[in-house]
Amino acid sequence: MSVFFHTFGCKLNQAESQELKEKLIVKHGTGILSNNKKFDYCLISACCVTNKAAKETRQLIRHIKKNHPSAKIIVTGCWTEETFQDKSINKQVDVWFKNNVKHKIIELFDNCKPKVPFAKQAEFDKIERTRVFVKIQHGCNNYCSYCVVPFLRPDIYSKRIEDILKEINFKNQAGVKEVVLVGTNIGEYKYGLVELLKQILVFTNIPRIRISSLWPTLLSDELINLIKQNKRICPHIHLSVQSASNRILSLMKRNYTQTDLIKVVNKIKQISNITISADIIVGFPSATDEDFLQTYNFVKLAEFSKIHVFRYSPKKNTASCTFDKQVDSVIKKTRAQAMRNLGDKLNIKNRKKYIGKVLPVLFEEKKDNFYTGFTPNYIKVYLKTSNQIKNKILKVELIKLYKNGLIAKKYD
Repeated sequence: MSVFFHTFGCKLNQAESQELKEKLIVKHGTGILSNNKKFDYCLISACCVTNKAAKETRQLIRHIKKNHPSAKIIVTGCWTEETFQDKSINKQVDVWFKNNVKHKIIELFDNCKPKVPFAKQAEFDKIERTRVFVKIQHGCNNYCSYCVVPFLRPDIYSKRIEDILKEINFKNQAGVKEVVLVGTNIGEYKYGLVELLKQILVFTNIPRIRISSLWPTLLSDELINLIKQNKRICPHIHLSVQSASNRILSLMKRNYTQTDLIKVVNKIKQISNITISADIIVGFPSATDEDFLQTYNFVKLAEFSKIHVFRYSPKKNTASCTFDKQVDSVIKKTRAQAMRNLGDKLNIKNRKKYIGKVLPVLFEEKKDNFYTGFTPNYIKVYLKTSNQIKNKILKVELIKLYKNGLIAKKYD
């Protein structure tokens, strides 16, 4: 029995796939994992938040059915719920698992024959790893007018702090150097994100703790101060901004204004070596050139290190899909390109600030004669060396721009 994993979408989806994979490894050993060449089962964690992700999921299912006709296709993740009535896809998928029963996938493999001997910790330790996602929370009931997620993950759940600590210590013992705390909205973690971070700092030895996407108004002064005071918490914040036009923010049902965003960004910039990235939606219904310009100018003012630009697409059940004045696709494309061009300029400007600086880098892989990894503030670094440095944190001097990051040299 062999299983091929493929995951689309957000870090939460990736974290849940990782959990499934690790449980299978512990029960059945690393031999159960397969590349995409030969396998008995294909487990797809799907995404429907963007039309592109849904399209790529459909394409992969058809590809697997055509090229691996004997393989069983298992689909889970957010896309599943939207697709039950898609007869063309239903015929090609063998088993569907909604998000709330995703854990039962393990039971399916437990019943497979022939059974594989229990693997124990030693088998799990064989897998190379550097940075992993740790799910702390899932579910959302904010019902932003454009977002389908609350319909797909309506059940609000927060993992207990003691369970998160056990998971982080387990992964640290297995060689992990960095954990990324993920969820649908980690700022609404039931037991308090600040309290969780404090306990991770005290009760684990994990070298790096990274925070994933945050709703802007949930970034408290206490959280900012904690990041300031603790080098183990990576100085990189990703904000779910979406727009900086007050009119569009109101239509989106986001509970903040452009003034609130400016205040949050200015507070974050008090942290040494901080970088800030953001999500931006262009082409929301009725968005005028002026609305776009307000967001464009805010992004320029905030000097984000990176922006993820999404063209608005109407989603079934969401309030905005019924709004008047849907924006023409050509206008959406033009605005998206203009925003991405600005993002590219700001990214280069941000990286230039770190030329000549010495920063620690967690090196993750080797490709094309370079080892690559990330600084604490999430700048990609390229280093040529004959030494084996994968999964090591080393201080390097950043010397020049290269591709989407910076070339570095050894620092003694």
